Amino acid sequence: MKNNVGFFKMLRNRRHYRMEIFSVLLIFLMTVFLIVTALGFKVYLSKQSVELTNKAIYTTNFKTSLSEQNGKVEGVFKSKDGSKALLLIKFDSTANMSIDAKNYQLFLTSANVKGNDAALRGRPSASIYMFGNTGYMGIYLANADGFKSQVLDLTVRANKELTGSSDAPSSKESDASFSKYDQFRVYFNPGAGHATILKCLEGNKIPTAKDLYDGSVTAFVEKDVHKLLSDQVEKLRLDLNNIEEKENRVFNSDKIQKQARPSIISGDKIIETKDSKGNKTYKFVAGSTVKGGVDFDWTEGSVSKGYLKSLISKEAPGLSMEQYFTMKYKESSENEFDINSCTWLLEDGTALKDTVGSENVRYKGYNEDVQDMTAAWRQYYNDKKEYQTKLLFKLLEAETYSNIVKDTTTINTSDKVIQLY
Repeated sequence: MKNNVGFFKMLRNRRHYRMEIFSVLLIFLMTVFLIVTALGFKVYLSKQSVELTNKAIYTTNFKTSLSEQNGKVEGVFKSKDGSKALLLIKFDSTANMSIDAKNYQLFLTSANVKGNDAALRGRPSASIYMFGNTGYMGIYLANADGFKSQVLDLTVRANKELTGSSDAPSSKESDASFSKYDQFRVYFNPGAGHATILKCLEGNKIPTAKDLYDGSVTAFVEKDVHKLLSDQVEKLRLDLNNIEEKENRVFNSDKIQKQARPSIISGDKIIETKDSKGNKTYKFVAGSTVKGGVDFDWTEGSVSKGYLKSLISKEAPGLSMEQYFTMKYKESSENEFDINSCTWLLEDGTALKDTVGSENVRYKGYNEDVQDMTAAWRQYYNDKKEYQTKLLFKLLEAETYSNIVKDTTTINTSDKVIQLY
C-alpha cells in the first residue's frame, strides 16, 4: 500500500515538473519572438531611413488635372555641394500646352511621407525652363545652405490653358485647387544620395539653358545612341564574317567564277581598337555611304563639338541644316542594291541559271550556296543602311535639338515663380 502511495506521489511530481518545463519553454519562445519582431522592425525602420536618404524620384508619371496632359519625371540632378538642383520633367506632347515658361508657377512644401520632416528645411529660390517644343521642362532650384535629404511636394500649375477641361476632372487629388487650376504634383528629394551630379550646376555662375539641357538630356541620349551604334557595329562585323564564309563556299569550294560584291557594300571594313579602359572594341570604316545616309567617326567626336557643320561643308556646301536634311530624306527613297544583273557561271562556263530545277545534287548545292551568299550580302546592306540612315542620324538629331534649345528656351525667373508653404 505504501508503495502505491509513493508511486502516485512520484506521478504528481513528474506532472509538476513537466508543467514547469512547458512554462519555461513558453516564456523562452515568447522572448525570442519579441526579440525577432523588435529586430525586424528596427531593420524596417533602418531601410526606410536609408531609402529616404538615397531615393531621389518618388513620382515617375503624372497627368495634369484639367487638360490631362501626360508626363513623367526624367531625373533629379544636383551640384556636388548640394546647393543647386534640377528637376527634369518630360511631357508626352506639347500640342495642347504652353511652351512659355512664364505661364507656369510652382508651389513647394514638405511631402507628407513617413519619416520626413513636416516643415521645409530650406527656403529655395526657383526658375522654370521650358526647352522649346522638345517637351522638356526644367525646374531649377537653389538653396544657399544646401538641400538636406527631404522629400519635397511640388505642384506645377499652368496659368494659361490651351484646351477646355472635361466636365469631370480626372485628378484624384483631394486638394480643391486641382479642380480649379490645370496642375500636377510630383514628389522628389533633391538632397538624396542617388540624385545625379550635374557638372553645369557647379560654381557660382547660373547655368545657361543649353548647359542644363545638354547635361540632363543630350548627354544621356548620346550615351544611349553610342550603345546602339556599338551593337550595330558588332552586327556588321558578324555580317562581314558571314559574307566571307559564304563567298568562300561559292568561289573556292564550288568553283563558281568570282564576281565582285555590289559596290555599295564593297570596301567596308571593321577595325579592332581599344577603349579608354583597354578593352577591345571595334570601329566601322565605310568604303561608301548608302543613299540618304551619312558617314562620320562618332567614336572621335561628340554632339557638343558638333557633326553637322563638317558634314554639310563636305557634302553640300552652302546648304542650311534644314536643306541638308531635306536632301537626305529625298535620297533615302532611292534603291541602290541590285544583284539581278549578276550572271553566275560555273567553272566550265555553264550558266548557273540553266541548272535551276535540275535533280543533280551538286547543282542544287551550287544554287543554294549562291542564294545564301546573296542573302548575306543583302542582310549586310540592310544593317549598313540602318547604321548610316537611322542610328547616326540620332546623333545629328540630338545636335539639332541642342542647337534649337539654345534659341527657343523660355525662362521664368519672376519673384512670384515659386511659393513656399
